[in-house]
Amino acid sequence: MRARLLFLIGIVAASTALPSQAQDAKPDGWALLRQHGEFNNLSAEFERIFVFTYTQGKLSLDRGKWGIPSVRPAFPGIVGVANQFSTPLESHFSEVMSKSQARSVSTSTGGDRRFIKFQGSKLNGELTLQTSRRVFHVQEAVAPRRTLTLTDSGDQFEIQIACPDGPTLWIKQKSDGVFSTSFAHQFQKTENQAKSLKEYYRTHRGELAERLGPTLEPLGIHILPSPDTPTVRRAVLSDLCRKPNDAKEAERLIKQLDDDDYMVREKARKSLFEGYFRYREMIHKTIATPTVSLETSRRLTAIRDRFTDVGRAHELAQLLDLATDVTYLISLMETASTEEIPALIRHLETTTGQNHGRDVSAWKTWNQTQRKTENLK
Repeated sequence: MRARLLFLIGIVAASTALPSQAQDAKPDGWALLRQHGEFNNLSAEFERIFVFTYTQGKLSLDRGKWGIPSVRPAFPGIVGVANQFSTPLESHFSEVMSKSQARSVSTSTGGDRRFIKFQGSKLNGELTLQTSRRVFHVQEAVAPRRTLTLTDSGDQFEIQIACPDGPTLWIKQKSDGVFSTSFAHQFQKTENQAKSLKEYYRTHRGELAERLGPTLEPLGIHILPSPDTPTVRRAVLSDLCRKPNDAKEAERLIKQLDDDDYMVREKARKSLFEGYFRYREMIHKTIATPTVSLETSRRLTAIRDRFTDVGRAHELAQLLDLATDVTYLISLMETASTEEIPALIRHLETTTGQNHGRDVSAWKTWNQTQRKTENLK
């Protein structure tokens, strides 16, 4: 009798343990969102839709790249023709549609509203265009069958990516600049919010680097590129290392672009190209000057266009105020060149009131102590 009782107890214990073991075996929600699918194959097309700029401390969708919706149909005369679109956003949507192997396309218009829908063997999609609101929605027709939705109301936006019966991620920015993220999975929801994207970065930089970035960037959605990219780090260092005579030197080199001697012009062009981070402001100012010669404007524009990501890097550095982010500045000491180190140390000493010279370990130790003290307040 005793042996039979122990046997029954063992069965009950084993059965109660099974749900816990099964639960432990469930995949991480973030990993589910990162599954490779058709969205990954469309990252280049998504990148042309999810175009962000940083203005007045806020993250903004660059609607200027999309144009303003007209009242005429997207497919004049012929339903299903995917090469006649009224706005750039519709044109980008058509690129997504063409890669989806669309089987059917339908459109409707009314007032300032236009609606385009397609179904394909790889992807289904919808685009709603109104003067004050635009909604881009796509769903993978095959596994992992994720959905991606962008709702843009001009002064605020929301991005949602979800798996069916699985995790959902929301990224929102309100009209007052409040930036938030939410993640829901298995009846649990976590939310992070800050009064601005800058404050969100300062408070939740680990979340951005470890979760949001790896989830969104493979899809071509670069909400906040990592400040640790070489371009951003170089942009910050170039600002810190700027010399008083850089503007005059840039002005001298720009004048030489109109010199009669080809060798002088070419040498000036090369110097401006190699020193673009130092001379960037003067180059942009000259291009925008109506009286500049056509040849000078052409040469400077060619240089600028070789550094299309630098402007965004400077915008990001200013938005996040990286020049006053002590943790970030200390990290720059590990990659700064011999010529850049003195200016970086001077800036750190001025910003913090500390004097640790080139001792990176001492700076890190002081900073960790400082941050612990601030957290206790």
